[in-house]
Amino acid sequence: MAEKKRLTLHEFELAVQSLDAGERTRQIAKGVLVHGRSQQEFVAEMGITKGAVSQAVTRVWRAAQRVLPDGLQRVTVSLPAHQVEIVKKWEKQAMQKRERANKL
Repeated sequence: MAEKKRLTLHEFELAVQSLDAGERTRQIAKGVLVHGRSQQEFVAEMGITKGAVSQAVTRVWRAAQRVLPDGLQRVTVSLPAHQVEIVKKWEKQAMQKRERANKL
């Protein structure tokens, strides 16, 4: 089963700042990504297609993936496999630290 895409409220707000998105797109994406509502709920509630809901969520999710909080930088490197695991561990620790800071 695929992991559900989730954002904190802070991450969501940073993502939508960079988008020219309407209120409906923001409402749908926030409901799904921040509050954990199902996409199907919005299909039924708003009477729109699954594709429209999916597009709204995907648009905000992709924008969120491009936003990095202060103090973090994105890099691309080529490493031996044993070092990749170390770097992934560092990334996980940085993200956990960021999530704890966002909750304060």
